[in-house]
Amino acid sequence: MNSILEGGGYCKCCKLALTVMLIIAAALYSEAKPFIDYLALKKDTSCHHCQVFRNKDTALYLTGTGPMNAAIKSAVFLATEPLADTDYFLNIGVCGAATEKERNNILLGTPVLCNKIIEHASGNTYYPDVLYKHPFQEGTVISSYQFMTWEMVNAYFKDISPPLRNTGLSSMFFADMESSALYQSVSCFFKLNQMFFIKVVSDYISPAAAEQRLVTSKDVSQLLKEQVGNILNWLEDIMASTPGRPAEFSEDELHYLTALSEDFKFSVTMANELKQYLRYYKLQKGEFIPFTEILRENIPRSVKSKAEGKKYLDYFKKNLL
Repeated sequence: MNSILEGGGYCKCCKLALTVMLIIAAALYSEAKPFIDYLALKKDTSCHHCQVFRNKDTALYLTGTGPMNAAIKSAVFLATEPLADTDYFLNIGVCGAATEKERNNILLGTPVLCNKIIEHASGNTYYPDVLYKHPFQEGTVISSYQFMTWEMVNAYFKDISPPLRNTGLSSMFFADMESSALYQSVSCFFKLNQMFFIKVVSDYISPAAAEQRLVTSKDVSQLLKEQVGNILNWLEDIMASTPGRPAEFSEDELHYLTALSEDFKFSVTMANELKQYLRYYKLQKGEFIPFTEILRENIPRSVKSKAEGKKYLDYFKKNLL
């Protein structure tokens, strides 16, 4: 499977998606590499705020480690993406399993679908919607700005209220650094039933943790490589049942948007702005090409820089809105 759904794509400059899109977030390249290879994603060099890899219906971005990076990189990246209600979000990465005597019940490499996320610093709890049938282990994930130790986990559960403590180490429990921040940031852009947090167990949080071998980047990639097909095939079934996004622009209009953005040397962000202005104009007044051609009569065709293009983008905005 080289793509999630066939028959879709992006307008090259405007990045207007024509099908159901999958957005994937990973903290580290070692976590992302199996997905990049499996989906044949190519690096998007136009993105400067974070590393991004794409094909026609998938965009994967790297957040870096820690909650601050996860929240900021996600907000900046998603704010520049032309998202729609039909799109899906997947956070993929590794986690530690707090199991003590239950260690043998959870193997390294086990994929865990998070049904509950606890923010260690605040104690706030978030509940991703798990509405679809799935083949994965479900579990609670606690997110912390630092790596969780067995002592930290136990101290945390001693301090919290009994009802929450009873749902902790008595059941499968996992730890990572980004889930909570991602949930809070990404939920501003996606519906809860279209956000998935899947973590693959890479190590154990237990009294015997000191005896464990250090987990390397190669180990992480290998663990995720073994699960990438199962995860993406499951998502493909969900996405295949989602009605495709109706094209907001005709094919001629898409070609026109691409040409216009290239002529005026618009950056990706500027092209997205233009797309929003033209979408609004089309909703209000219908066809926009005749009007934009009139506007172009007052603009020189030989735009030499993005800075100059920004001036003409402001001109379009003033007249289109």
